[in-house]
Amino acid sequence: MAAGATAGTWVLVLSLWGAVVGGQNITARIGEPLVLNCKGAPKKPPQQLEWKLNTGRTEAWKILSPQGSPWDSVARVLPNGSLLLPAIGIQDEGTFRCLGITALLIGIIMWRRRRRQGEERKAPENQEEEEERAELNQSEEPEAAESGTGGS
Repeated sequence: MAAGATAGTWVLVLSLWGAVVGGQNITARIGEPLVLNCKGAPKKPPQQLEWKLNTGRTEAWKILSPQGSPWDSVARVLPNGSLLLPAIGIQDEGTFRCLGITALLIGIIMWRRRRRQGEERKAPENQEEEEERAELNQSEEPEAAESGTGGS
């Protein structure tokens, strides 16, 4: 090395966002591989996982998932949900977001009781049902009494 020359190493700062980790900066050496772990990733397949990248290689947010194809053969999602960047470059500087999704099924059951004319009545199955039927019968009795007594 020549006198007065200094050895330098380029480092790259990446911003990593995840469901559990919040935000953190990661420093990596240029040309070396980097694995970004998604702390909120579901443990069991099929994984519902996305990595969103906004780097010098993308014009906007790019989405990667374990089921998707490699992004420009540069980054890929590993089976455990981590993101592999085989050789970090200046163009990889940017923001990486990981989103682990847990499947959530929400069901809503609507149940209505309708009283139809001519419908057979069955015996109530519980006290609450019996009270409700009694209320319905009471609200209909005044109407029947008014229509039956008004014509004398």
